[in-house]
Amino acid sequence: MSGIPDYPPQQAGDYWVLPTVDTAADGLVKLHVSVTVSAEDNLQDSDLQAEVTAGERTLVRESGPTPGPLTTLELLSINAVGFFTFANPGNPPPSAVVVTVRGSQASFDVSGGQA
Repeated sequence: MSGIPDYPPQQAGDYWVLPTVDTAADGLVKLHVSVTVSAEDNLQDSDLQAEVTAGERTLVRESGPTPGPLTTLELLSINAVGFFTFANPGNPPPSAVVVTVRGSQASFDVSGGQA
């Protein structure tokens, strides 16, 4: 699984978010989450959380964003990016991702094709 998500961004509170499952193999799920921010925002690693469900179970997070401010990039908008890795024994395909930004959540069905 990799590529352009086939689902739209959603709002988590004041922020537009879009998760992308980068890989789902070798017992791991790698996920990156893009969050549209303003120039005044200073999102920290602790402001962004993600959960992945595969099969009927919530996967255990092995790693998340490095401590401190999230990495940002600016093109037409400014996006903060967080990278996560989850243990996925047996490699069932990811089915759902929940992204939390500063306490507000957005849920994504990632079971249909590319995610």
